[in-house]
Amino acid sequence: MNITDKFIDNLYTFSKREFTDEEVLHAKKCLLDYLGVTLAGAKAYYDVEKALLETGIADGGNYTIIGHDKKVSAPIAALINGISAHAVELDDGQRFGNVHPGAPIISSLLSVAEYRDLTISDLTIGILTGYECALRLACSIQPSHKLKGFHATGPCCTIGGAMAIAAMCGYTKKQFKSALSAACTSASGILEMIEGDTQMMPYNSGKAASNAIVAASVGLSGFKCPDDALGGKRGFLNCFAEKPKLNILTDFNDQLYSTSNYFKLYAACGHCHSGIDAALKLRSQNLFLVEEIDHIVIETYKLAIQGHDHNIIDGINSAKMSIPYSVAVALFKGSAGINDYDEDSITNKSILNLTSKISVRENEEITRLAPQKRISVVHVYTNDDHYSERVEYPKGQPENPLSTIEIEDKFYSMCHYASFSMDKAKMLANIILNDGTILSVRDLLKEL
Repeated sequence: MNITDKFIDNLYTFSKREFTDEEVLHAKKCLLDYLGVTLAGAKAYYDVEKALLETGIADGGNYTIIGHDKKVSAPIAALINGISAHAVELDDGQRFGNVHPGAPIISSLLSVAEYRDLTISDLTIGILTGYECALRLACSIQPSHKLKGFHATGPCCTIGGAMAIAAMCGYTKKQFKSALSAACTSASGILEMIEGDTQMMPYNSGKAASNAIVAASVGLSGFKCPDDALGGKRGFLNCFAEKPKLNILTDFNDQLYSTSNYFKLYAACGHCHSGIDAALKLRSQNLFLVEEIDHIVIETYKLAIQGHDHNIIDGINSAKMSIPYSVAVALFKGSAGINDYDEDSITNKSILNLTSKISVRENEEITRLAPQKRISVVHVYTNDDHYSERVEYPKGQPENPLSTIEIEDKFYSMCHYASFSMDKAKMLANIILNDGTILSVRDLLKEL
């Protein structure tokens, strides 16, 4: 068996397993978290998404776009939902793969589940299988994938989304392979999209969701596929990585990847989170006033610095990608939520002045410990003293997890930001977490 056949065999077997109650609950947490951040993202990106919908690309179809009234085709619904879900930088992620699985994978699943009138129970099978696929792929090709300039959320979650649909809909093993092959050649997404004042990064997520639906349709139709789309000399692995870790794809007995994702509390890139946590801990100790700070030095790992050490903030996305800004706003406001990366905050002269005093540098010891630990050490220097705080696992990582109640609270805060009915939000949370077995996805989407 080649690497593609081994991986497909593992995924197919995984999709047929009897998932534990804990694993199913985790999938439901992923779904609830996704719905909250997608509602928030639909509000934040409403104007640009509305303009896209008015170009004519979305004409026709009967599929739901969360936060919009217009019905569209399944690939366009997945595209817009995938954009919304990644828009406010609060969607889930996984640090070893440098990937955000929920936004593209769940977006692709929802449209297909809506068409087939499937249940939340069916959806959880797709979520767990799609996450297992995407996270294993991402972990097998990092860090060289990022160093080559690729945004793993695009390439890996195109494949993960297609496999999620295949699992949810009960494809044959042959259809799994055909869908994976189509997804491999559809995979795309480059990191230049995160640079500067851009709105294009969430497009990588949305496009992955849309491509996953098309690839899954190709697989269902029975298109003949190459023998080894993953491992061939011009296959996915050789195109997107240097020396991929093949054992992650061939050995499914090592660990469960589908529950290894983290949930975000802060509306910034995950590389900023340990610095934010350290800043908040320092602030809570009341050891100094922000006005007394002379300068700040942040020590962290090399991969975090690349693209995230800038002090010049030229837009909301630029702030979300900036470790200096994220630490500055946490120290100044005591928070780093969705409202701390708005226009008022990113143009606040006091916050920007503090941002300008912050430098980020590599600590080689910390680099050696990454990605097992995403460590930041924040050193605050005043004229009279020096204060420091080290964080190894920011809040939300599996080693420092959010409780179910904390995930619910985050969902409610996202709904509040989106001006979504709190009564309806509590009803949905209860259905998904407690009763979410046979509820139709169509009925769920009608509430959104």
